[in-house]
Amino acid sequence: MIFEVLVLVHGTLVAIMTGNELWPMSAFGFTGIFVITQMHGLGLALWSRLLILLGFTASAIIIYYDRGWGQLNEIIRIPLIEYLAAFLLAGIIVGGLWLTRRIRGNMANDDQELTKTPI
Repeated sequence: MIFEVLVLVHGTLVAIMTGNELWPMSAFGFTGIFVITQMHGLGLALWSRLLILLGFTASAIIIYYDRGWGQLNEIIRIPLIEYLAAFLLAGIIVGGLWLTRRIRGNMANDDQELTKTPI
């Protein structure tokens, strides 16, 4: 959770300091990841989680009212990329495990064939 919050602060500050107008994408993207996944593991009461969600939503409305609603997709870019990357990595790992089991299974069958004594 600490790393996620530090990435949020770092990404937003770097975007602001470089004069990049995409700072809301960093701010809301990494905050969105925190809201979707991290805050639920902190043992917070329901009212505090709802308050965080309300603050996130109200901040987004205020910022994108001024920026334009057409830019609202910036909020989902970072979470979408991060979750897609996580699922892709999980798929690669599952595929690697499947392939390893398949190869070991074939090797075990070959070993059994070699150790059989002819009748």
